[in-house]
Amino acid sequence: MSVKQNILFGFVTGTLWAILTGPPVIDLALVLAFFVLVPCLLWLAATEKPQSLFGKRTHMLARSSYWFALFPMAALSIDSGLWAALLACVWAFFTLLVAVNGGLHFIRRGTGAPEEAIIDVGQMFLFAGGVWMVLARAGAADWMPYSTMTVDLTAIHYHYSAFVLPLFAGLFGRWYYSHQARIGVPPSMKRYAVLVAGLGAGPPFVALGIAQGPPLEFFIVTFYVAFIVWLCVWVLMSAFKIGGSAGACAALASASLLFTMGYTTFHGIGLQFGVQIVPQGEMLRWHGAVNAFVFSVLGTSAWMVARPKPRYDEAAFPVSRLRAGGYVGPDVVSQKGWGDEGKKTIGLVSGWSHFDRDDFSSSKVSDLVKDFYLRTTEYDLKGDVNWRWNCFSKLSRMCTTRMGQISLPHSGKADMDGSIVGIDDRKDGRESVRAWIRYNRDSGEPIFAAFYSSHSTRGVTYMNIGLPFPKGVMTGVLRPDNDDSDGLYLTSRKKTDQLGDEGIYFTLGQITVKLPLNEVFHVAEKDGLLQADHTMTLFGFRFLTIHYEIRYRKDK
Repeated sequence: MSVKQNILFGFVTGTLWAILTGPPVIDLALVLAFFVLVPCLLWLAATEKPQSLFGKRTHMLARSSYWFALFPMAALSIDSGLWAALLACVWAFFTLLVAVNGGLHFIRRGTGAPEEAIIDVGQMFLFAGGVWMVLARAGAADWMPYSTMTVDLTAIHYHYSAFVLPLFAGLFGRWYYSHQARIGVPPSMKRYAVLVAGLGAGPPFVALGIAQGPPLEFFIVTFYVAFIVWLCVWVLMSAFKIGGSAGACAALASASLLFTMGYTTFHGIGLQFGVQIVPQGEMLRWHGAVNAFVFSVLGTSAWMVARPKPRYDEAAFPVSRLRAGGYVGPDVVSQKGWGDEGKKTIGLVSGWSHFDRDDFSSSKVSDLVKDFYLRTTEYDLKGDVNWRWNCFSKLSRMCTTRMGQISLPHSGKADMDGSIVGIDDRKDGRESVRAWIRYNRDSGEPIFAAFYSSHSTRGVTYMNIGLPFPKGVMTGVLRPDNDDSDGLYLTSRKKTDQLGDEGIYFTLGQITVKLPLNEVFHVAEKDGLLQADHTMTLFGFRFLTIHYEIRYRKDK
């Protein structure tokens, strides 16, 4: 069935169940989440016609949630125990699928787009809601150090504040970015990134605070509430810009959340000082009911009307299919039969014009720099390796020398030699692939085997460099940029507040993970000679710099 049919059938089913059974407010809130809120928000996260694998999987989950939701509804209709827990397990399995999909998207794309990252985090948190739903229906309060209400509220917590709120924040982030772009303001998401970092950290810490009780609970909840208030105020200030019924619903949703946060804060202050400012029963009734039936419904309705789109619906970029079985080394191409004897090449690229775009012109790059990439084997490379920390060098070589891949020498000078071999595109899966095999000229030790190609996404052509590893492949996606003169930058760093394929990734099986690594090459001509600097960072900290002197071989 379609997503709309799925939501409609769910709403009707949940309404009939509520009329027939007269459930308590906690059960009613959970059924609302199962049948309506979860598929609606997954649909919004996926967009109407997704192109990416992540979007397609999310859309599929939004279409199929109805059949899974029937089971936890049945679990709520019978006494807690084994059978109720088994029925709830079906919903837990569905939330696991949602969490895995969100997690794979998160590790592939990282935090470059904070609005997408918080949507992924919300999907991952949903699985905790599924697990606590199983515990609640199993009667876990009988054998856990928590009351029945605490277990039930934790299940609610992870369906609402840990799922609905992060997706509400993420969809607001999508709108905010597109609004800035629409009015001609250079989009900046730095403040927003701080906001969603706090919102993402809040739910697990609040759950910990609830479990531990005062005074830890008070301080954690206060921290979390501060970020929620920030979000609500920001949305309220943006309501007129959002406009129409979407803006009105977003404003009312934010106002209702501010109201419940105020109630919670007064309750927490009372607990901290031993004064009952707000009775716990009143707090729970107002907090839970208003959040579930006012904030969540109005907030979801707002974005159902506005339908904010992601910056782009990223399709997966091509990844080399070549994998080494064990040792890589300089002879991996011939040993594996990956070569294409009919493909004669001496350079890393076949041309430069296809890399041109609005903000990069290959015509501005020095002819000597371009010639190095077109006729790479006709140049000698002398490297000066500088590890920032010797322990990094030792740790790296312990692994890489055994694999014969990315086996960089210790700090010091090293002459490098190598060859370029044409690769069978059908075996690699990319286009115009050629391998650059490099080794230490003096010791003969292999340094790396890199398989060069390129791909284009949304008007940007990237260098796509695959490095086969045992059972996997590392991929460097580098964007060419002009420098202030006639030099060339190749960088894996994304542009500020812009999404792109840039990055360093590792693929194992069908799973591609974005690594916390970045690299930048700067190649420039100086006094008729080429110089290049290769800088690598881990979590933003530089750990390796290689300075190259590149000379044309006059005997060629």
